[in-house]
Amino acid sequence: MKFYDRINELKRIAEFIDIVGKKGSRALVITGRRRIGKTRFAVEAVKKTDSLYFFTKKKRINEIISEWSDEIKSKFGNVFYGSFGTLEEFLRFLFEFSNKTPLVIIFDEFQNLFFSDSSAFGTFQKIYDLYREKSHALLIFLGSSFSLMNKIFKDSKEPLFGRASDIMTLSNLPLKAQKEILTDAGHQYQFKR
Repeated sequence: MKFYDRINELKRIAEFIDIVGKKGSRALVITGRRRIGKTRFAVEAVKKTDSLYFFTKKKRINEIISEWSDEIKSKFGNVFYGSFGTLEEFLRFLFEFSNKTPLVIIFDEFQNLFFSDSSAFGTFQKIYDLYREKSHALLIFLGSSFSLMNKIFKDSKEPLFGRASDIMTLSNLPLKAQKEILTDAGHQYQFKR
Protein backbone atom coordinates (compact mmCIF):
# COMPACT_ATOMS: atom_id res chain seq x y z
CA MET A 1 0.00 0.00 0.00
CA LYS A 2 1.16 3.51 -0.79
CA PHE A 3 2.57 5.55 2.09
CA TYR A 4 0.84 8.87 2.69
CA ASP A 5 2.03 12.17 4.18
CA ARG A 6 4.09 12.35 7.42
CA ILE A 7 6.55 14.54 5.48
CA ASN A 8 7.78 16.55 8.46
CA GLU A 9 8.14 13.45 10.60
CA LEU A 10 10.09 11.66 7.85
CA LYS A 11 12.47 14.64 7.64
CA ARG A 12 12.99 14.48 11.41
CA ILE A 13 13.97 10.80 11.23
CA ALA A 14 16.37 11.55 8.36
CA GLU A 15 17.99 14.25 10.50
CA PHE A 16 18.48 11.78 13.33
CA ILE A 17 20.02 9.21 10.99
CA ASP A 18 22.48 11.86 9.82
CA ILE A 19 23.35 12.86 13.41
CA VAL A 20 23.93 9.24 14.44
CA GLY A 21 26.38 8.74 11.59
CA LYS A 22 28.42 11.75 12.70
CA LYS A 23 27.97 12.17 16.45
CA GLY A 24 27.05 8.83 18.00
CA SER A 25 23.96 6.96 19.07
CA ARG A 26 20.61 8.55 19.83
CA ALA A 27 17.24 7.37 21.13
CA LEU A 28 13.91 8.46 19.68
CA VAL A 29 10.47 7.64 21.08
CA ILE A 30 7.34 7.49 18.90
CA THR A 31 3.95 7.21 20.53
CA GLY A 32 0.38 7.46 19.35
CA ARG A 33 -2.87 5.61 19.74
CA ARG A 34 -3.27 2.09 18.41
CA ARG A 35 -3.69 1.74 14.63
CA ILE A 36 -2.42 5.28 13.92
CA GLY A 37 0.44 3.91 11.80
CA LYS A 38 3.52 4.05 14.08
CA THR A 39 5.06 0.83 12.79
CA ARG A 40 4.42 1.60 9.13
CA PHE A 41 5.80 5.10 9.57
CA ALA A 42 8.99 3.92 11.31
CA VAL A 43 9.65 1.17 8.75
CA GLU A 44 9.03 3.62 5.88
CA ALA A 45 11.33 6.22 7.44
CA VAL A 46 14.30 3.85 7.61
CA LYS A 47 13.79 1.75 4.48
CA LYS A 48 16.93 3.12 2.79
CA THR A 49 19.22 2.47 5.77
CA ASP A 50 20.58 -0.61 7.49
CA SER A 51 17.92 -1.34 10.04
CA LEU A 52 16.50 -3.99 12.33
CA TYR A 53 12.89 -4.34 13.44
CA PHE A 54 12.22 -6.02 16.79
CA PHE A 55 8.67 -6.64 17.96
CA THR A 56 8.39 -6.94 21.73
CA LYS A 57 5.93 -9.65 22.66
CA LYS A 58 4.67 -10.39 26.15
CA LYS A 59 7.02 -13.36 26.57
CA ARG A 60 9.90 -14.37 28.80
CA ILE A 61 12.98 -12.27 28.11
CA ASN A 62 15.06 -15.22 26.86
CA GLU A 63 12.39 -15.97 24.23
CA ILE A 64 12.38 -12.32 23.14
CA ILE A 65 16.19 -12.29 22.84
CA SER A 66 16.05 -15.47 20.77
CA GLU A 67 13.49 -13.98 18.35
CA TRP A 68 15.46 -10.74 18.08
CA SER A 69 18.65 -12.73 17.43
CA ASP A 70 16.92 -14.58 14.59
CA GLU A 71 16.00 -11.21 13.08
CA ILE A 72 19.66 -10.14 13.10
CA LYS A 73 20.72 -13.33 11.35
CA SER A 74 17.96 -13.06 8.74
CA LYS A 75 19.01 -9.49 7.96
CA PHE A 76 22.82 -9.65 8.21
CA GLY A 77 23.70 -13.35 8.12
CA ASN A 78 26.00 -15.05 10.59
CA VAL A 79 27.45 -11.94 12.24
CA PHE A 80 27.56 -13.69 15.63
CA TYR A 81 27.92 -17.28 16.78
CA GLY A 82 26.04 -19.09 19.50
CA SER A 83 23.35 -17.29 21.45
CA PHE A 84 23.05 -14.45 23.91
CA GLY A 85 22.55 -15.47 27.52
CA THR A 86 21.31 -12.08 28.70
CA LEU A 87 19.75 -8.90 27.40
CA GLU A 88 22.95 -7.09 28.33
CA GLU A 89 25.03 -9.36 26.06
CA PHE A 90 22.54 -8.83 23.24
CA LEU A 91 22.56 -5.04 23.56
CA ARG A 92 26.36 -4.91 23.80
CA PHE A 93 26.52 -6.81 20.52
CA LEU A 94 24.12 -4.38 18.81
CA PHE A 95 26.08 -1.31 19.85
CA GLU A 96 29.44 -2.88 18.96
CA PHE A 97 28.03 -3.99 15.59
CA SER A 98 26.87 -0.42 14.93
CA ASN A 99 30.51 0.72 15.15
CA LYS A 100 31.14 -1.06 11.84
CA THR A 101 27.66 -0.69 10.37
CA PRO A 102 25.64 2.41 11.38
CA LEU A 103 22.25 1.02 12.24
CA VAL A 104 18.64 1.96 12.97
CA ILE A 105 17.00 -0.36 15.48
CA ILE A 106 13.23 -0.26 15.92
CA PHE A 107 11.80 -1.70 19.14
CA ASP A 108 8.04 -1.99 18.57
CA GLU A 109 5.62 -2.17 21.53
CA PHE A 110 8.62 -1.51 23.76
CA GLN A 111 6.46 -1.10 26.86
CA ASN A 112 5.79 -4.85 26.80
CA LEU A 113 9.19 -5.39 28.43
CA PHE A 114 7.42 -4.44 31.66
CA PHE A 115 5.75 -7.85 31.50
CA SER A 116 8.91 -9.78 30.56
CA ASP A 117 11.69 -8.43 32.74
CA SER A 118 11.28 -5.44 35.04
CA SER A 119 15.06 -4.87 35.03
CA ALA A 120 15.22 -4.59 31.20
CA PHE A 121 14.92 -0.79 31.20
CA GLY A 122 17.86 -0.51 33.59
CA THR A 123 19.87 -2.74 31.27
CA PHE A 124 19.01 -0.52 28.30
CA GLN A 125 20.10 2.53 30.33
CA LYS A 126 23.42 0.95 31.31
CA ILE A 127 24.40 -0.15 27.81
CA TYR A 128 23.12 3.03 26.14
CA ASP A 129 25.09 5.21 28.56
CA LEU A 130 28.26 3.13 28.08
CA TYR A 131 28.12 2.99 24.28
CA ARG A 132 26.24 6.12 23.18
CA GLU A 133 29.24 8.22 22.20
CA LYS A 134 31.30 5.43 20.63
CA SER A 135 28.61 3.74 18.54
CA HIS A 136 26.31 4.66 15.66
CA ALA A 137 22.83 3.33 16.42
CA LEU A 138 19.52 5.14 16.22
CA LEU A 139 17.18 3.42 18.66
CA ILE A 140 13.52 4.01 17.82
CA PHE A 141 11.13 2.98 20.58
CA LEU A 142 7.49 2.57 19.51
CA GLY A 143 4.66 2.18 21.96
CA SER A 144 0.90 2.38 21.88
CA SER A 145 0.41 2.42 25.65
CA PHE A 146 0.75 6.15 26.21
CA SER A 147 0.80 5.86 30.00
CA LEU A 148 3.51 3.18 30.06
CA MET A 149 5.69 4.95 27.46
CA ASN A 150 5.38 8.16 29.48
CA LYS A 151 6.37 6.29 32.62
CA ILE A 152 9.40 4.70 30.90
CA PHE A 153 10.78 7.86 29.31
CA LYS A 154 9.33 10.82 31.24
CA ASP A 155 9.18 9.66 34.87
CA SER A 156 12.29 10.98 36.61
CA LYS A 157 12.41 7.84 38.78
CA GLU A 158 12.75 5.50 35.75
CA PRO A 159 16.11 4.38 34.25
CA LEU A 160 15.43 5.72 30.73
CA PHE A 161 14.37 9.17 31.89
CA GLY A 162 16.21 11.82 29.89
CA ARG A 163 17.69 9.32 27.40
CA ALA A 164 15.32 10.13 24.50
CA SER A 165 16.60 12.87 22.21
CA ASP A 166 13.04 13.45 21.03
CA ILE A 167 9.55 12.14 21.70
CA MET A 168 7.23 12.23 18.70
CA THR A 169 3.48 11.69 18.96
CA LEU A 170 1.76 10.63 15.75
CA SER A 171 -1.77 11.87 15.30
CA ASN A 172 -4.37 11.50 12.55
CA LEU A 173 -3.35 12.29 9.01
CA PRO A 174 -4.40 15.75 7.77
CA LEU A 175 -7.62 16.00 5.74
CA LYS A 176 -5.68 16.47 2.50
CA ALA A 177 -3.96 13.11 2.96
CA GLN A 178 -7.24 11.44 3.96
CA LYS A 179 -8.87 12.78 0.80
CA GLU A 180 -5.96 11.42 -1.27
CA ILE A 181 -6.38 7.98 0.33
CA LEU A 182 -10.11 7.95 -0.46
CA THR A 183 -9.51 9.14 -4.03
CA ASP A 184 -6.86 6.45 -4.59
CA ALA A 185 -9.33 3.87 -3.26
CA GLY A 186 -11.88 4.97 -5.87
CA HIS A 187 -14.16 7.02 -3.63
CA GLN A 188 -15.19 10.50 -4.64
CA TYR A 189 -16.08 12.76 -1.77
CA GLN A 190 -16.69 16.44 -1.70
CA PHE A 191 -15.87 18.16 1.52
CA LYS A 192 -18.58 20.66 2.38
CA ARG A 193 -17.87 23.91 4.15
